[in-house]
Amino acid sequence: FVSVRDMSCIAKLNFTSGAVLWTLGGIFSDFNVTDLDGHRYVVGDGHGAFTHQHNAEYIGDGKFALFDNGYNGSWVRDSRMVIMDVDEDNFEATVTWEWQTGVHALIFGDADPLPTGNMVGTFWPATVHTTSSDIRESFEASAVEVTRNGSIAWMLGVKGTHEIGSDYARYDGEAPIGWAFYSVERFYTSLLIKGATMDTSSGMVSFSVYNTYRQQFDLSATAVITCGGATVTKPIMIAAHWQETKVSQAFEDMGSSCEVSVSTQDHSVSATLSSDTSSGPSPSAAGSGSGDGYGQQAEQASPHTRR
Repeated sequence: FVSVRDMSCIAKLNFTSGAVLWTLGGIFSDFNVTDLDGHRYVVGDGHGAFTHQHNAEYIGDGKFALFDNGYNGSWVRDSRMVIMDVDEDNFEATVTWEWQTGVHALIFGDADPLPTGNMVGTFWPATVHTTSSDIRESFEASAVEVTRNGSIAWMLGVKGTHEIGSDYARYDGEAPIGWAFYSVERFYTSLLIKGATMDTSSGMVSFSVYNTYRQQFDLSATAVITCGGATVTKPIMIAAHWQETKVSQAFEDMGSSCEVSVSTQDHSVSATLSSDTSSGPSPSAAGSGSGDGYGQQAEQASPHTRR
């Protein structure tokens, strides 16, 4: 897949021949695209649901994430993070999620899914309003993690060193003057275990596992699950693009606790489950080393206001 921002499109290419298999977005789009507000851009319209996009990436299961700059020489919309479902068989695409930055970012920007379901990305405002109550337009450059309901989990803002007033434009053509982030990536120091449960009524241990970073290919790993003195070792494949990889194993005698671990060539993680907290499906158990902000889903009552 190739993202061509000046044509406001994503193209699928044959890696060997270079032939264009299809184009999504822009004036040459092969797809009908339905935006989140229900507006439908049909083939031949010459318009699309995203313009001048950056960091468009396939994230698995027929989905793409991208940063829609909303700019094609003039402003089309506020810049936003976008997730889009793409049906290649029927040439239909649908925007299923967005987060509006509330600002205009002429270039750059990012939108990446995390194992929590949150999104992390970057943006910058063409005009900075340093005293605004909306923190999104207060800084020259921002990195942000947002929940799927649109609340800000955290935001890092960088102030400029050349402020010329409380409100100032800071671009030359499309390029930012001062600070800007092109993209942001999250990684972890160990594998992640999420949603681990020990269900004594069914004798089932279940959990999900994620790699330390959002890799493009499935990853070979080994899961070891010990319950009631019995140990099961099984090969698993950790799904690419931080898609959920579910692991489960049944035991005749679970005992009072279970140990689960997952290891790859470079990393490992483990977790302990107790029947005291797992008489049925239990709360999530975080594996050792699964910190670094993992699972942060903090919300604000007013998600974009200055604290």
